[in-house]
Order: sequence, then structure tokens, then C-alpha cells
Amino acid sequence: MSPVNSFLSQSFAIATTFPKISTNGLTLHLDAGQQISYTGGNVWKDLSGKDSSATLFNDPTYTTDNGGLFSFNGSYGICSGSPLNPNSYTKSVWFRLSSYSSNNNLVSCDPGHFMFFSGTDKLYCGHSDWGWYNAFPSATDFSLGTWYNACLTFNTDDGMVLYVNGVQDSTYTATKTPAPGSGIEIASFSSGNLLIGDIAEVLVYNRSITEAEVKQNFNALKSRFGI
Repeated sequence: MSPVNSFLSQSFAIATTFPKISTNGLTLHLDAGQQISYTGGNVWKDLSGKDSSATLFNDPTYTTDNGGLFSFNGSYGICSGSPLNPNSYTKSVWFRLSSYSSNNNLVSCDPGHFMFFSGTDKLYCGHSDWGWYNAFPSATDFSLGTWYNACLTFNTDDGMVLYVNGVQDSTYTATKTPAPGSGIEIASFSSGNLLIGDIAEVLVYNRSITEAEVKQNFNALKSRFGI
């Protein structure tokens, strides 16, 4: 086989096995299960085409379990650029908790927005200038050692909607002011408040995706995590 045909065959193989997620408005796509997203070192490459790759700090542990994941036990990542639209966005993360330690952050940013566990099995979401009293908890009780997909949508008309494993979990409409920042941190808030657990995939959109798209994204990867 010629070098060109070999390259085309490899590219076709990647294209046909790539998860069929929604790509409309996608501004960040980190997937530890895709070799083109992580090839080693301290950079987790963005697959969205928006050049928002994450620089990894404190050496998170990479393994090929569940197709590929990072254990962020005292480690974290900071994405380049400004992937998040403060007025309308979606954040989606596949994760597994190892501890209910306080301020266990999934996908957050200071100043800006947060998704974190506060020493309990509830996931709290909000914006950093809303104050703790305006963070809202999930209805779901998250178990340790279990994979979940948490997807949070926000816009200034509808407020926040949290989905867990493709199903609407809860809504928050009391406060609808936009996030004060547009950056993305993985497994941290302000380079601290670090996650004790694993993350395999992170998606960010510059809009609130629909319930059907949330379900589509969940179905695209659920078998990888034994769901």
C-alpha cells in the first residue's frame, strides 16, 4: 500500500469510529479515548478545531481503562483561549469520583462558573459571582467509583438545566445573569479546589444544546463506560 493510501485508510478508520456527538457550536472537545486528542506529555489536545487545548499540571495519570482516562488526584488542566460563551453555553463531562472531598471541581473557571462536589454526593452548579447561596444541587446522589455524564446548559432566558446520563436532573431559574468569565479549567477552580477522581471526556458548546442533543452525546459514549 502506498504511503498516501495508508494515510487515507488510517484517516477513514478514525472517522468511522469517532463518536457521533453533536458538533453544532462545539468550542472544546477533549477525549482521552482518542489518540489524536492525547499522545502523551502535558497537552490534552482540543478536537473541536477551535485551538482550546488543555495544558496539564501536576502530572495527572493517564491510563487506557474505559478507552482512555485521566486520574486528576491533585492534578488539573487549563484550556487556552475562551471556549465558553458567558451568555449561553453547555458543559458536558464524563467522570468518576474517588472521594467526596470538599470543592471537588469538574469543569469550572475563576472568575466564571463551576460544577463541583462540596463534601457530599450532590453536584453543585452556578456562577462565581452568584455566591454560594445561589449554587443549586443535583437531585441525583452520585456514587463513588461509578461513571456518569453530567451535562449543564445555561442561557440568560432559561437559566440552568442539569442532565445526568442523558436525562434532565434539575433546573435553576432564580438567577440568570451571565458568567463573568469564559475560560475553562479541568478538575480545578482557580488552579485549586481539585478533583479527586477521573475524567475521560469534556465538551463545551457556545450555546444551550437541546435535550435531544444531550441524549445523542450520552448515547455516543455510554457503552464505553459500561452503561
